[in-house]
Amino acid sequence: MLKIRKAQMRALEHAVTAEFAEQLATHLFDFAPQHCRALGRAGVVAIARAGIQRARSHGFEARGEVKLYVELMFLFGSAFDSDPQYHWLHALLDAEGDRPAARADALHAATMDYIEKVAGLDRRAYRESMERAQQLDFERLAPDLDAHAVGMRYFRHVSPMKLLYVGEPALSALIAHAVDCARGLGAATSASAFRLAALMFVLGHGVLDDAQYPWVAELLAGGDGLSPDARIARIPPRAFAYLKAAMRGTEV
Repeated sequence: MLKIRKAQMRALEHAVTAEFAEQLATHLFDFAPQHCRALGRAGVVAIARAGIQRARSHGFEARGEVKLYVELMFLFGSAFDSDPQYHWLHALLDAEGDRPAARADALHAATMDYIEKVAGLDRRAYRESMERAQQLDFERLAPDLDAHAVGMRYFRHVSPMKLLYVGEPALSALIAHAVDCARGLGAATSASAFRLAALMFVLGHGVLDDAQYPWVAELLAGGDGLSPDARIARIPPRAFAYLKAAMRGTEV
């Protein structure tokens, strides 16, 4: 009897989660319409389900709290809770002694402060930074460039306000993560590490396997005869095409 009850409870929990994921997906199509259209309904629902689980791992159970958490995934990348760029959110996520509702309120306030100071409430500063991000010729990078030095100059050029807000130590950690990822992919040049760091600066440090950006994993997949460095070099043009479409409000 006990086993049957546990199975029934699991089935009920699964059904409730599935229903909530569908509701979240509908909200996300309003929250980030172009992005969601590119992912498709099934893709958005799957990300919402994953977001529910990630939110619960931080103690968020109420629907409003989970909704905020998933919105943050769409703003900062699905792995924002471990991204060095967003260290200022991490302490709020898991603040000991604070009720989930209070932590959620603090997360919302901190996010609005960041958006106001870095992206601009009208997103103008964000759009301008994305335009600057595309001014570098990623196809003509020196293979043996200094990934850290070039990365910091690039970050400062793209968004000086983000550099100021986040801090150089956090972005140095981001570049170090990109270097490790490039090595893990078998890349032989430091230019590849920089390309990954630039991608992570915009889309989050977990972008290589983030379900929000499946085209990244597709470009990095082997079997096409290209070297790891050549596969990584394909990413910036695709990323900028995606961002341009999203900012224009067209299909991505």
